[in-house]
Amino acid sequence: MSEVKVEINSTNAKLLQVKGLGQNYALCKLKIDQNFVGKIPFYFQHEGVRQRVNYKIKKKPTGMLEAKASDAMYLIMPDRFNNADSTNDVAADLLEKPNRNDPFGRHGGDIKGIDDQLGYIQSLGFNSLWLTPVWENNQADQSYHGYACTDHYRIDPRFGTLEEYQNMCYKAEKMGIKMYIDMVYNHIGSEHPFFKDPIDTSWFHTHGNFKQTNFRLSTNMDPYASQKDKELAEKGWFVKVMPDLNQSNPEVSLYLIQNTLWWIATARLSGVRVDTYPYSEAGFLEKLNRRVKQVFPHAFIFGECWDYTIPSLVYYAPNKLDQDVSGKPQSITDFSVSFALQEGLNEEGNWRQGLTKLYYALVGDYLYQDPKRLVTFIDNHDIERMHGIYKEDKKVTTMALGLLLMTRGIPCVFYGTEVWMKETKSHGVIREEMPGGWADHDSSIFDIALSKQTQPELIQFLRKVNALRNQYSNHFEVGKRIQLVPSDGVYSAGIWHENTAIIYIANQGDKSVNIDFQRFDDWGLEGQDAEKIVGLGTVSEKQFHIEPKDFSIWVFKKPNQ
Repeated sequence: MSEVKVEINSTNAKLLQVKGLGQNYALCKLKIDQNFVGKIPFYFQHEGVRQRVNYKIKKKPTGMLEAKASDAMYLIMPDRFNNADSTNDVAADLLEKPNRNDPFGRHGGDIKGIDDQLGYIQSLGFNSLWLTPVWENNQADQSYHGYACTDHYRIDPRFGTLEEYQNMCYKAEKMGIKMYIDMVYNHIGSEHPFFKDPIDTSWFHTHGNFKQTNFRLSTNMDPYASQKDKELAEKGWFVKVMPDLNQSNPEVSLYLIQNTLWWIATARLSGVRVDTYPYSEAGFLEKLNRRVKQVFPHAFIFGECWDYTIPSLVYYAPNKLDQDVSGKPQSITDFSVSFALQEGLNEEGNWRQGLTKLYYALVGDYLYQDPKRLVTFIDNHDIERMHGIYKEDKKVTTMALGLLLMTRGIPCVFYGTEVWMKETKSHGVIREEMPGGWADHDSSIFDIALSKQTQPELIQFLRKVNALRNQYSNHFEVGKRIQLVPSDGVYSAGIWHENTAIIYIANQGDKSVNIDFQRFDDWGLEGQDAEKIVGLGTVSEKQFHIEPKDFSIWVFKKPNQ
């Protein structure tokens, strides 16, 4: 291909450049009429052989669902959720075969399994769905997670087909469920043709000399950082089987951005979750964000920013310190809230510990441009299960989930939380099979949740709080929030909009407490009608009464409203 002669035959497009790359690639640069839809005939000629390929230009889709601050997101690792089609468990042309006895092996979950349970996901009250990568991952082992891509344009056959993925996304859209794709720009898998048969070694950082990253994202904004530390953070590899891409190469940058646009258009997606966001190069990320928003203004882009301080997180998010936020993602994953809830609910509440940590995490919101669109969570596919973190205390886990769903931001809940999944060991172990997702499972949470029988307690809780988010969506979009200074292990907060107040209170202590209505300033709760949504708490004429280790929510409305 590097020596091929290329021609096109079209009045709607012009071939501007043909550039040989490596031995087996050619880059063709086209200028296409903006409104053209149809086929562009390509003719490739080499050593007397001539071949025609029709390059299809499709109409750009419009009208996709757009993210809202009132959304609630569900996170699925497809290989571990539901195996609805066992015929695709083995793919003849791919290296790894299924092994359910291995926590790091492929277990067989697939796209059809998710498609079949969209109704289950919707029944929990979630209206957004983030899947870990579903593209081909032809690595010899640990290919189940999808983060070592080996073909950017192919659905992994062990998950299903492109058509199945599209149909699932279209079906979800009709149900009002927004679909987010997990894109990995920092690296690829070592079995990717681009690495095994390089287009150009400059497509990678240190192509022939493995150097592992130091995982220190703080070097990006540290005013005292060593240049070598900064370079190692950005250009070092995660592991030997994940070559690090050089996005300062304009051809790499162009390839990745075009691939993103193709996926959004092909599956009518609502947006992109960017894996390991700070490890990619800043110039590339700015180009990516601007280009995606230019082509698809509806697209919600949120970057994974696993760092430990609010100033570090603010550096990557749209913030009030940066005048030009157009090159930023719309949101990031809020690890400050995650750490505050993980640590705070495992401590005794006092001046600086316990739920006081959540209070201080939210104090930092003055730095963000739009904190209500941050993606919040407690655990995910990389973190110990929250129920295990809380030592399997159901009251604490319920309280944590309630705080997550009511705190500002778009809450993201990891699949299996609703059935008290509790593993805290390795990645492979915390990514358990969903009960009922395999034919040999004893019972199916899907069947139970969609039946008329008594529902598991955490599923009931999720449904009630998510229903509240849906019913009072404007509160979460534009409502005024207040949080009270924590005292005696009690965190209290509220949202006010159009004469309706939502009050939520968590008591992590071992004693019941009373909180006067007057602490909520001039919201005028006294004399209003109060409806309890969840919890054991009660209200009297002028105060709340909160039981030990309880999380309660009330809706206050002025009479005749």
